[in-house]
Amino acid sequence: MRLLNPANLPAIFVGDGLSDQYAVESADLVFAKDGLATYCDENSVEYISFNHLGEVAWLLDRWLVARVFTEGELEKRASA
Repeated sequence: MRLLNPANLPAIFVGDGLSDQYAVESADLVFAKDGLATYCDENSVEYISFNHLGEVAWLLDRWLVARVFTEGELEKRASA
């Protein structure tokens, strides 16, 4: 994941298996279920559990809306 993100932008990872374990170490936000959730629990990796990708899409949408609102508020305060 680090090689795919040379600008070091926030990285979000969604996974469900042990083969995903290496990617979570480089992610800023992790959505995990099944084997990956077990790995995260055992290795103290913070994650958000999910059952289906629709949940992930909904949560990401809420996160993006809140983030945009927060950045907008910061800009207003900076220019005041």
